[in-house]
Amino acid sequence: MNPRTFLLVVSLQVVFCSPATSMSPSNTVTQVEMTLCCAGLGDGQRTELVIHGRDGMYRLSDERVDPASIENLVAALRQPAVLNPDVGNLGIDQAWLDANAIPAALKNSGDFLEAAPNQLALYRRAFTDLSIIEKVVPSLFDSIKSDDYPSARIVVTFQDSSSICATTRSNYLLMLPWEVVSGDRTDITYNANLSRAVAALLPKQATNQSRLACDDVAAELAEAVMRHIEDDWNILDVENRASPAIGRLRNKYTVVTAEINPYHQVEYGKEWKRHRRHESNLHATVRTPDFPANFSDALVLLFRDGRVEGVDDFMRLGVKYESLALSVPWLNTYMRGQPRVPVRLSYVHDASFGEKALEVFSADMRTIGKRDWVSEVKLKQSEIALLITGIKYAESYWLVFPDKHMLLWRHGGPSGLLKWTSADFVTHECGDYQGVTGGCVGALVSPDGALVDEGRLRDP
Repeated sequence: MNPRTFLLVVSLQVVFCSPATSMSPSNTVTQVEMTLCCAGLGDGQRTELVIHGRDGMYRLSDERVDPASIENLVAALRQPAVLNPDVGNLGIDQAWLDANAIPAALKNSGDFLEAAPNQLALYRRAFTDLSIIEKVVPSLFDSIKSDDYPSARIVVTFQDSSSICATTRSNYLLMLPWEVVSGDRTDITYNANLSRAVAALLPKQATNQSRLACDDVAAELAEAVMRHIEDDWNILDVENRASPAIGRLRNKYTVVTAEINPYHQVEYGKEWKRHRRHESNLHATVRTPDFPANFSDALVLLFRDGRVEGVDDFMRLGVKYESLALSVPWLNTYMRGQPRVPVRLSYVHDASFGEKALEVFSADMRTIGKRDWVSEVKLKQSEIALLITGIKYAESYWLVFPDKHMLLWRHGGPSGLLKWTSADFVTHECGDYQGVTGGCVGALVSPDGALVDEGRLRDP
């Protein structure tokens, strides 16, 4: 008889444990029931296994089960709850880090094939620094990696009919955490010993066995380390490829982030169209100690033929736009009172409100019936400061005019609407770069911070 039973699962499996009577530590195990499922967009799977125990011997169908594996499972179930992801409990110590740094990097070879020696050294220092790993490990349990809804339910029954039940529906590393019910006590635990004890009892092909065993802890940790050092990694790449530009910027600014890429967005870059050459740019976030804590320059400079163009122009012109952005009294007060709302001053190639921004702005205003703004903005283009406020990828775009009145061009959600809400504006679908939320507005704000035009259509 095949001990594995695989069934299609067409809906999310709800797993739960009923409270059981208190157990006696001297009891021997008479039965272990294991139900493991996964579902999702593709075909689902379900594995049901029952291990029977008698006279200290255990069998899964006709196959013998090592009593030590049962003892390990019971010991893990009885261990005190591990309240948070714990480096030591995951089996990570200094010797493990030293041994796994390079093998883990090779498993993620896409990030390392073209890495410079100083970037590889940065990664190795981070991966083998236990204090950094302690900061990184919690991130392995705060982002969803799959949508197939895995679950596991384990019930261990003892000779006196008491039982312990453990369940999980987690798609995190090792399917942690577990809910363990014993008698009238329920604990949530990040105990990796429990996951590995369950995995040791499962056939290799059983549903979720590989998740519970998680032989790729090193690879997942390497990915998390790379996310942790991403900014430093990218800055090293820029230093390697464009050291003079970074050095020049550092004469005045602190370079917070920097990378070279061909990306495009509302205000910069070229769309990736067939037969059209991409445009690579240096993207840098820079600031000075005099800036409000949440204010920075979002710098985009052309990278061509191995060099960054326009650094000297920015060093000369940037202060004009910075001064304008920081001279609007009500906005300055808002920024200092809301330090968690990021405000970025755009500077692309040779201006704050560059050619790409003007092109998209003009198309948007025509689309929403506000053509009169296009001619006014064209006349003052070189004097306008473009501010990008709020959470990245859901930000708002504001034009600051020389007389300090402002125009809300577009927004992707409420985070960058400053002292207003979405309900204060009439929002229309944009002509280009329309996001999932928000849209184009064209609303006017006076120099003293009063909303004088909420964005209604003005063109006939």
